[in-house]
Amino acid sequence: MDGRRASEQRGAPERRPAGSQREVRRLEREIARVETAIAEVESALADPATLADREAVAGRGEEHRGLQEELAWLLREWERAAEAAGA
Repeated sequence: MDGRRASEQRGAPERRPAGSQREVRRLEREIARVETAIAEVESALADPATLADREAVAGRGEEHRGLQEELAWLLREWERAAEAAGA
């Protein structure tokens, strides 16, 4: 039996492209950045001064919705990249 088959039978992990792992790490940093931005917007929306200003609430609400959409996209991309990297 050749070395490759022997390692496959022993369950040796197969090598994954380093680029995929870098992409996973990059996406994790982006996810953390967006999550921080969401927390900041939510904090602002909880501020009575913001709540007293309808335009501020509307603007922060739009910002929040956009960040949530960006986070959902990043999470889908992270899942794809993690699967490709074998994580």
